[in-house]
Amino acid sequence: MSENNKIKAVFLDRDDTVIEDPSYLTKPEQLKLMPGVTDALRRLRLLGYKLFIVTNQSAVARGMITEEDLDKIHDKLLSMLAADGVKIEKIYHCPFHPEGIIEEYKKESFLRKPNPGMLFAARDEMDIDLEQSWMIGDSYRDIIAGKAAGCSTILINPPTNPRKRKPDEPAADYEAVNIKEAANIVKMFHQKNRVTEPLPQSQPQSSSPEPQPAPQQNAANPAASMPNTPDTVRLLKEIRQAIVSLNAPKKSPHLSLSKVAAGAAQALVILCLVIAVIKLIGSQPQDLSVLKPLGFAVVFQLMTMMFYFNNYDSN
Repeated sequence: MSENNKIKAVFLDRDDTVIEDPSYLTKPEQLKLMPGVTDALRRLRLLGYKLFIVTNQSAVARGMITEEDLDKIHDKLLSMLAADGVKIEKIYHCPFHPEGIIEEYKKESFLRKPNPGMLFAARDEMDIDLEQSWMIGDSYRDIIAGKAAGCSTILINPPTNPRKRKPDEPAADYEAVNIKEAANIVKMFHQKNRVTEPLPQSQPQSSSPEPQPAPQQNAANPAASMPNTPDTVRLLKEIRQAIVSLNAPKKSPHLSLSKVAAGAAQALVILCLVIAVIKLIGSQPQDLSVLKPLGFAVVFQLMTMMFYFNNYDSN
């Protein structure tokens, strides 16, 4: 398979990453998925990653379980995930441990994390591009194995049970509180790389490209030579609307019967008030004749208001 056709993968530790860890898992009935794991793994597959589980299983070397029993547990795990729409390509396990009691499995192995043997085995079998792949786990053994294989690494480090790093252990590239956050980190990294990737060329570029003629300006219509961007289109529309509003005919004011009547009534109001002032100046304090022109002034003022509002409503 060519370099461009190699697949990218996410390698997952098993216990406390995909399933809850009951210390030593020996029966399929003990399987319990971590919260949110199926949603997280579906998201990773949608990003184009193949999923693999790589797990140390020293319980085999310690005589607590056989490899046949372990296969049954893993078959049940694959079925549980498949029922929720998650496909795991393969589960790799290391049954060896130097302190085992089963002679066949009592040894050190390159497969056992923190060694990267299981990741290399998957690479050789499935033609995986490890540089585009990820290792996600809850211990620094997983991080060391991932880095040794050339993968990006994420440490599942829950605040309720924080992992302590030894001075000689490398830090993970990223840390997450659970598998869901780890999937979000991979997604953000994936999207960022897609944005920064150069666009593919439809045709190979020649070593000496021909110069392109400069775009000609249209003197008769300057707007035709402007770049057709949303801001330019909006600006042209605003200019056009301004020109239309300037050239629009202005409505000339017109006289109406109501306006004339209102003006006449207001003039009568003023006349009545003048008469009232004259009478007030020349009369005695007990003379009530001044009230008559004031009464007419009030009536004419009401008429003015009536005519005015009648004209306002008609408009």
